[in-house]
Amino acid sequence: MDAAEPFETAPDVAIAVSGGCDSMVLALLARDWASALGGRAIALTVDHGLRTDSAAEARLVGKRLRAAGIEQHILRWKGPHPVSGVQEAARQARYALLTEWCRQHAVLHLLLAHQQDDQAETILMRLAHGSGASGLAAMAAVSLHEGVRLLRPLLALPRTRLAATLEIRGVAAVEDPSNSNPRFERVRWRRALGDVADVDRTRSSLAAAASAMGDTRADSDRAVADLLTGAVLRPEGYLLLPTALLSGATAGLAQAALLRCLLAIGGDAHPPRREGLERLLGLLRHADRLPGRTLGGCRVMNWRGHVLICREAAALVPAIPIRAKAPLVWDRRFRLSLEGGRAGGFVVRPLGAAGRATLGADAAARAALLPGPVRATLPALYDRQGLAAVPHLGWRRGPNGATLRLDGWQPRHPLAPAGFRPTGESCFTAFADYLE
Repeated sequence: MDAAEPFETAPDVAIAVSGGCDSMVLALLARDWASALGGRAIALTVDHGLRTDSAAEARLVGKRLRAAGIEQHILRWKGPHPVSGVQEAARQARYALLTEWCRQHAVLHLLLAHQQDDQAETILMRLAHGSGASGLAAMAAVSLHEGVRLLRPLLALPRTRLAATLEIRGVAAVEDPSNSNPRFERVRWRRALGDVADVDRTRSSLAAAASAMGDTRADSDRAVADLLTGAVLRPEGYLLLPTALLSGATAGLAQAALLRCLLAIGGDAHPPRREGLERLLGLLRHADRLPGRTLGGCRVMNWRGHVLICREAAALVPAIPIRAKAPLVWDRRFRLSLEGGRAGGFVVRPLGAAGRATLGADAAARAALLPGPVRATLPALYDRQGLAAVPHLGWRRGPNGATLRLDGWQPRHPLAPAGFRPTGESCFTAFADYLE
């Protein structure tokens, strides 16, 4: 855990506990670690509902955790489940449920039980899929996911040591049968790896290679974070970069920084193709005026002597219903909550040109200070009567009407890599500074 410092005094940590050997060991170790610091370890078990006995298994895991003095919460995946791509959909749902619980309960750290064998399997899978150097660094010991720190303190330990630890502690695991189902790619790689003559050494070597690649990735992340100290991240969800920022950096560093910006603002699950990134970077580095290009769900253009990166209006999410006491993350960027809306029928959708036309004079003046492409991408509250509130502009239809509270900018991908933050006054600089 020292590698994941710093921690707050008396830290509360959450642990994703499926009930298998790895996560049960992690829960026991985290309990001891947090208790010694005056904090708590809280187990979170996701019931995906994919098997008829999954709910009973989650309760059995809770019984064993409580016997070990560990608090457990069961999180259920509700709604329709896909018929294909089940494992990936379940993984996304699992992370969403876990991180949402952490945010609601002000728990910053979520511990995951990935270990050395998982790391080796991940490298083999990514090699087979043609991953680049960053992908071959595999899973990071510390990363960020939607405002929550994901910690993997067991990456250097093989599964055999964890199983031995659990046996010595006298705690039984609850294994998910899908972990041995050859339908899934990871299981097939696990079996193939098990057929290697010196499997322990092979796993250790693969994990060591991932660690070395991880060090290289960390160096690159540090350089990107240093470069992006010159970026201005606005609370309206867009970026301004000095025009010389990318042109003054090496091609590799400039490309990595541009990619980080596109992922933070666009929120796509996967990075854009390398060719598109290189083409856009070439335009930005060698053109004084760029009328506008789109990539990765973003619009990129030169604006008043700076490079502007904002959301592409055509890529915005459609209207999403919102209810009181049920915060949501809209467009993978803004965390919003409804206040004073008891009647229902409220939705969040882009402000758009029609919405701007109904603003009051003060709000319209504030909107006019924003870059043109940004205005249409602001989140707005609508009801059956039309536009009800625009939080970024401090506007609502009536003094006692419903309003939309902006709880923060929460991108799927952080602008700075885990462990690094752009510092100084460059972040969230007052917009007037640029007009001057």
